[in-house]
Amino acid sequence: MSTRIRYYLQLGLAWLLVVLGTLILFSPFPLGLFTLAVGLSLLIYTSESFQHKVHDYRQSHHRFNQQIVRLEDQLERYLRVMSDTLRKTRPQTLDE
Repeated sequence: MSTRIRYYLQLGLAWLLVVLGTLILFSPFPLGLFTLAVGLSLLIYTSESFQHKVHDYRQSHHRFNQQIVRLEDQLERYLRVMSDTLRKTRPQTLDE
């Protein structure tokens, strides 16, 4: 499969999961947050421009960045792939 086709399939799947996760989030089913998280993780993994936008947002919003760092640490124990994907958007600090 061509890398370009694979890229657009992953991007389409990521956006589909984000939309479905958002819709399911307001329903009585408990899978909305998980679907949304998987969709956003896939979107960060696939799209470099989205990755840069999340990085810039984390860099300018310190409290949000702290929450995501805590989430990365919690996900490391259960879902290493999602944790590694979120780490790609982590802003650089002076000691790194």
